[in-house]
Amino acid sequence: MVSNTRPEGRSFFWTVLLNLLRQIGLYIIVGLGGALLLLYLFAELTEDLLANEFKTIDNNFELWVHSFANPGLDLFFNFFTTIGGVPGITILTAASFVFLLWKRHFYSAIILLLAVGGGLLINLVLKELFKRPRPALWENTIAPPSSFSFPSGHATMSFCFFTIMIWIIFHLLKSRGLQIGLAVVMVFTILMVGLSRIYLGVHYPTDVVGGYLSAGFWILLLVSGDGIFKKLHLPRSREIIPPASRTGNQI
Repeated sequence: MVSNTRPEGRSFFWTVLLNLLRQIGLYIIVGLGGALLLLYLFAELTEDLLANEFKTIDNNFELWVHSFANPGLDLFFNFFTTIGGVPGITILTAASFVFLLWKRHFYSAIILLLAVGGGLLINLVLKELFKRPRPALWENTIAPPSSFSFPSGHATMSFCFFTIMIWIIFHLLKSRGLQIGLAVVMVFTILMVGLSRIYLGVHYPTDVVGGYLSAGFWILLLVSGDGIFKKLHLPRSREIIPPASRTGNQI
């Protein structure tokens, strides 16, 4: 009796699992799995930071980047650090929000506010939790920020804004070439904002990595939540945000 029921039990388990995957969707499963992975990596990073295991790597990499300093790179990285700062991201978010409202993409506008607002809140909480001092490896030409160092707010906010904009663009734009082109520009901007903070000596490399990991966790959680919401309210979500592939509309 026992040997006969085991295969049936396994069959029942896989049937339930496949039905669950079919109902939830692979897209959502991958998103939630990715969010958990980034959370785990962030926890591992913070554990190593508390043990001072990255101190030598942080200092050496920061000094190596600073060794390339020149007036041209100063202008280049100051430009990107301005974009990724609170005023820059606030202006970009406000302009994008108004534009989405004007185009009647109300759902995308809400997602944008949740992405940026949630990223800011997470960063403020983490800074106060870890209270890591700013690096002071050389005499800086700019006034060091008064906030704590880990994780980088510039890295966090630029990642949240530009990745959610990539997600919105791929939902609303019809041209594949334009989608990819804008995505490449935005990914490049995210990387340059993070590198600018290291170049200017106001963040350690691990601060930037921590900002990317925490922001990535939040964005994947938000996007997965969006997928679950649409699964549960599909007819209503179609009225709110019709995909470009179905309606032919573009931003």
